[in-house]
Amino acid sequence: KKMTILALILIVTLLLQWICYIIDPRVSPAVFGVMLTCLLLSRHVAEIVNVALALSMALLAGGSGSTLFGSDSIIAMASMLVTGEATILVAEKSEKRGALIASGTVGGIAGAFVVGAGGIILEYSWNSTLIYAGLVMAAALILSVFCVGMLSVWENVFDIVTPARLHELANTNHPLLKKMMKTAPGTYHHSMMTASLA
Repeated sequence: KKMTILALILIVTLLLQWICYIIDPRVSPAVFGVMLTCLLLSRHVAEIVNVALALSMALLAGGSGSTLFGSDSIIAMASMLVTGEATILVAEKSEKRGALIASGTVGGIAGAFVVGAGGIILEYSWNSTLIYAGLVMAAALILSVFCVGMLSVWENVFDIVTPARLHELANTNHPLLKKMMKTAPGTYHHSMMTASLA
């Protein structure tokens, strides 16, 4: 099951990369694949996926010919590695779905900082550096929202329990839990204590 999930995440990420490459080669959907891998599989697998996607997608950002392993590829790879790692660190501790968007935002800011530093070191124009940093931030934010939207589909299809799903199940505003509180308070209290112990 885990291998199927990983294969599907990589396939969807590559399809997104194809779409992003048409828009702008500097836009990368690596955040989407890294965040989903972290939430559905584990942090260690997500770090490996982060490195693999950064290496492969940096080649696309570099273009072709003499610029294939040039400065554009190096900046793209560094920003993707930092973006992915920052996203993993925040997403791993997130218990609510809204916090996952914050993890993508943190990753985008970290990646934009790397792009800005690289642009200063390589003496790019301020205009191109700011546009590139903006693309990195916007891609990370948009793709984290897309990831949060798709997360419940992945959870239901593969029957995976994530911290966000557990948090939703423990919400006391659920009609069944409210009914249980009123009609069987002893059973409700016993169930909550057992759940806390578990």
